[in-house]
Amino acid sequence: MNVSLTDDAKRLIKEQSEKIREREPVDDIVLAIYQYSSRS
Repeated sequence: MNVSLTDDAKRLIKEQSEKIREREPVDDIVLAIYQYSSRS
């Protein structure tokens, strides 16, 4: 099966990858806060 990415598909993939990249630092911050609050 030959699949060619349309512009819409490329944009969707780009948006998803950007969301994933944006979410990672937030997870790190939440994890740090959780660890800090559970320590005290």
